[in-house]
Amino acid sequence: MEQAEMTIFIILANLVVLIFVAGTIVFIYQFRQKRMKHEMEKTGLRERHLLELVNTQLAVQHDTMQHIGSEIHDSVGQKLTLAVLYARQLVQGRQFPELEEKVERIGNIVNESLEELRQLSRTLNNPALSQNDLLALLQHECRQVNAAGICQASLEVSAPSIPMAASVKHIVFRIVQEFMQNSLKHAQCQRLHIQVQQENGLRIEATDDGIGFDTSQPPRGIGLGNMKRRALQIGATLELHSSPGAGTRLTLQLPATKMEPGLK
Repeated sequence: MEQAEMTIFIILANLVVLIFVAGTIVFIYQFRQKRMKHEMEKTGLRERHLLELVNTQLAVQHDTMQHIGSEIHDSVGQKLTLAVLYARQLVQGRQFPELEEKVERIGNIVNESLEELRQLSRTLNNPALSQNDLLALLQHECRQVNAAGICQASLEVSAPSIPMAASVKHIVFRIVQEFMQNSLKHAQCQRLHIQVQQENGLRIEATDDGIGFDTSQPPRGIGLGNMKRRALQIGATLELHSSPGAGTRLTLQLPATKMEPGLK
């Protein structure tokens, strides 16, 4: 009898230990799952917070550029226009015939400066950038390059439109635009090709057939630094490959989670 009771006691004790161990394992597993979920939620909150900060910064920058553009157009532009009119009055009135040539030259310089300021104003205060989607903006940029007759630009897309936040679209467009302008200014290229793909996010590959450059050397201008800084702002990766005589290729990849079409 005592042997049977001892056996039952041992069995029960083992069951209790097994239940305790199993409960401990379940508790630890659930704790780790909850902790991982909590960490993921914290990471998501941080990413959303950073994205909101970036969008706020971009909105402020956009408003500031629009304000500067309006001020250039309304204030500085008008004053320069008055200066040109006064200069022309001096010439037309023939009050100082010995200064006519110099006054005319000054008037031409002021006119050229005025036109440059107007172009800058249109660039800073550009409604097309907010009204059109990315593909329309890139198509327009290619048409402008082709109209200049310096280089042949082409655009290849995988979708009729690519929805994304206005602030993200603005930065992506400026990156590609910077690459195209650098190619036209420095690469002596004959062809520019932009390929846009939407698959688990956005992938843009821009290539030129220009003279290329040595990427191990410090860049001569601020264009490359601007592109990298802008890519970092929206959480994109940017790679630039080039070598002397082999052209240049830019690859921009933006995860789908960073496109956030609901944001403005």
